Formats: sequence, C-alpha cells, structure tokens
Amino acid sequence: MRIIIADDAADCRAILSKAIAQQGDRQGVVAESGADAWWHLSDPTQKFDLAILNVNMPGVDGLKPLGRIRQDSRTRPLPVILCTASTDRSTVAGAANLGITSYIVKPVNPTTLLQKISSVEATVIAA
Repeated sequence: MRIIIADDAADCRAILSKAIAQQGDRQGVVAESGADAWWHLSDPTQKFDLAILNVNMPGVDGLKPLGRIRQDSRTRPLPVILCTASTDRSTVAGAANLGITSYIVKPVNPTTLLQKISSVEATVIAA
C-alpha cells in the first residue's frame, strides 16, 4: 500500500512515516504542503492507495487537495484520512462534505493511525 502523507510539521510527518514503515507492506511518501501533495497525486506515473492530509498548513491547506481529489476522475476513489488538530464542527462537516474517508485528531497516536489505515484497507478490499 502506497500512502501520501501531507503535513507541514516535520515531527508529524516523521511520526506518520515511522508508523507506516513499521508495516512491511506499506510505503509512505511525504509532502510538506497541500500543493506538494497534489503535485504527487496528479502525477500519472505515481499511484497511491491512500492519502493522509493535514488540514492546517500554510499556503494550500489539506482541504484544497481533498477537493481536487474528489473532482478528478483518476483520484476520486482514493481514500482520504484527514489528520487535524481542528475538532470544531464546521471543519469536520466541511471535510465530510468533501468526502473524507476518516479522520484522526492530533496529536497522532501511531496505534490509532494503523487502526484507521487497516479499516480503510478492509473497506477497499471489500469493495
């Protein structure tokens, strides 16, 4: 499973990448911004099975690439886990309207992250 991780915080990217790398069949690719994540996602030579996007990033936040993912026929089916410190209803509702698969509240617990990823894998395999 190939996973794009978009977060502007290096420590968060490291935690997410390390947790993902501990699962032998998963590979994390990091992006430092929403724009960088979309660059990877829109590259036809790259294939991803999951996106983990932070909401609050400078410049292009995580909701922008989420909207683009859902508008592009190639990326529309991609499962997206939103990773955010924002728990207010408007942020969560806005993300849900854009089609998130799941979300994780920061600080990220590696066990919770792996459970969410396993849940997404199970859903994708069942479909």
